[in-house]
Amino acid sequence: MSHLTVSNLSCNAYLNKIFPFKQITTFHIYLGYTMILLVLFATCAFVFYYTLLCSYYDDEAFCAGFSSEIMMTGYTITGLLLFVLITSYNRDKIRYEIFYAVHHLVVALFLVTMLHTIDHAARSGANERSQAIRWLALSFVHYICDRIFMRTNHRYQARVFSAKLAETACFGAKIIVLKIEKPTRFHFQPGQYAYLRVPSIDHQNWHPFSIASASDSSFLEFIIEVCGEDSWTEQLWQYCSDFVQDKSQSRVIAHSFRLRSNLIVDVMGPYGSSYGHLKDYSHAIAIGSGTGIVPMISIFKQHARDLTRLNPSTYFHDEEKRTMKVNKEYRVQRRVDGSLYRKFRNIYKQRDQLNHSLSPNDALSLSNLSIGSLASSHQTSKLRRREISFSIDNLPGGKPDADQMKAIQKAASMAALPVYGIFLSLCIPILGVSMIALTFSWNILPSYTITIDNAQEIPIDLDARMGSILFAGTLFFHLFFFVEAVVLHNVAELLTYTDFVLSALCFFMDYRWIKHESWGNVDEDDLALTLLLLGYCTMRSWFTVVNTTCNYYGVISMHDKSPTLRKLHLVWVTRSASLVSKLCTDLDDVWSSLCNQWGEENVKRVCDMSIFITDRNKKDCDVLKAETNDTVIGGKIQFERPNFQTLIDSSIIDRVNEATHHEGMYCSNTLVTFCGSPVLGQRVRKAAFATEIASMLTGNAYHKIEHISESYGVKKSQEKRN
Repeated sequence: MSHLTVSNLSCNAYLNKIFPFKQITTFHIYLGYTMILLVLFATCAFVFYYTLLCSYYDDEAFCAGFSSEIMMTGYTITGLLLFVLITSYNRDKIRYEIFYAVHHLVVALFLVTMLHTIDHAARSGANERSQAIRWLALSFVHYICDRIFMRTNHRYQARVFSAKLAETACFGAKIIVLKIEKPTRFHFQPGQYAYLRVPSIDHQNWHPFSIASASDSSFLEFIIEVCGEDSWTEQLWQYCSDFVQDKSQSRVIAHSFRLRSNLIVDVMGPYGSSYGHLKDYSHAIAIGSGTGIVPMISIFKQHARDLTRLNPSTYFHDEEKRTMKVNKEYRVQRRVDGSLYRKFRNIYKQRDQLNHSLSPNDALSLSNLSIGSLASSHQTSKLRRREISFSIDNLPGGKPDADQMKAIQKAASMAALPVYGIFLSLCIPILGVSMIALTFSWNILPSYTITIDNAQEIPIDLDARMGSILFAGTLFFHLFFFVEAVVLHNVAELLTYTDFVLSALCFFMDYRWIKHESWGNVDEDDLALTLLLLGYCTMRSWFTVVNTTCNYYGVISMHDKSPTLRKLHLVWVTRSASLVSKLCTDLDDVWSSLCNQWGEENVKRVCDMSIFITDRNKKDCDVLKAETNDTVIGGKIQFERPNFQTLIDSSIIDRVNEATHHEGMYCSNTLVTFCGSPVLGQRVRKAAFATEIASMLTGNAYHKIEHISESYGVKKSQEKRN
């Protein structure tokens, strides 16, 4: 994977809205599996078909093709793909160094694939083949250039400043907290990672780790989990253990000149995508499990550093003025926004009962009751099978009257429509991509010929059914795109009017093709124009799918952004009390420094922290309680499992309550970001999705939630899981 290219592209805020770069590794994995399985299926089908022909004709010359040069390279490609597939699927069970080395067989796979069609028959001119090098050379050269640039321009040497070792007695987990001097030209954003190499241990292999320090810190901090007895991380643990002065006490390597002068680390990076552009959000909930807290600590430290540069009284005064401005622009934006369908609906109905039967304040208050009941129903186990339900009788404000009940039902019904529309809209870009492929391939098919034994060339005729498929598919795609533009696209945007004009052009092109019966047999100019129209409509439809709700906060605050997040909530879930013990001092220093400058009450308005510990070792927990008894962090620690639904619900409820009492914004954009265990990642994703649906159903869709998740790690043994 081209790490440097992905890292540079992810820095573009517009591209981040179109493609989820934080999931690029997951996309890379599933795309690789899909490609390998398709190639294996095609290979098996070809061999089976070729075997049938060989047995049917019983021709030795024909059957000799099994040992031809092109077949030999085909066998090699199949073998390499199987090797990569097996090692990739078992990447959690083999050593990282082996997996990393075997994965680079893909380079050899590229080369063999390009040689696959340059066989003896192609070189001698006996057969004219579609050369694979035409399709693969550009991407292969780009990958090579990306790797070379990584190795030559993003490598640094740094000295280790300090290291801490932590070990959990109950689960046997070992953690290394490595702090190294930050190279001068090393610039990163929270959420990115770097490759480390310790020449004293292994001078060949590089290992990726997330960065825990703030982006403007003078140090790079890494929290490394030891995996396996013979692993590179275990060797690093043993190497660092030799510097421990008193192994009977806390395993901490002292800040000594001898350590700084002896231990050298090679750093390569930074790579990966950051957790969004934080200034585009009003609030954030940063959740990390285990060592997945590393990038979240980086976000927390960066937020704290941004706050220390501000004067608290000036900051809150400016935020109050900014809130009034956002609310004023929000009212204006609500009047001009909306799709063409919504505009006509409001004209014909003369009034929108959802927006005008209640005043804005009453609607917010009523919505607050609805969201509160949703959260309450989840706590009382009434949330079942991803369905959100609540009891009207248990609303905090009492049972609403008939008019309020009718308004709630109306709001829920209208808000449910976009939810269904999201899934239906996903079919449009899928259909668009299919029609682009079919239109291009089937329209150039008649330009090819088949050569038979007497050297006679027979042109390929397009089957009538293929033309019917092109006719129906293209017409339906253009019709669906036009309906999407009318129902979903915002008339306050210039591109919406472009959509209407191009939709008319698409229907005109369809009429021409129908009149001249030229489906599948058009000239090059018409084909190019048709592909451009299909491509534009597909991209616009995809952008609509990935941006399902309007981010009013992002639009309104674009030209007057807050210097930092309005509030950041750091949530840490871990099984290791010992790990918390090693990191709590650093977190407490950051929090205390902020309190000294801002005051504790002001800090609570812009920051929050929750640490959930599920360590079964009572001794480690008691030691942690004693260590943090007189610290600020001690009051943030809870020895229980977190309720992610309550955490996310309460954040949105606070936003709605503030708006109800004219103390906050009528719109907000909350980032819910997670890094850690895939199991917990799914729980956080479901909780964020449930809260977002609840907000939409209760008329609070303008308090938007964006979720970014990244999972990591290896599978634990059954003993550790138990």
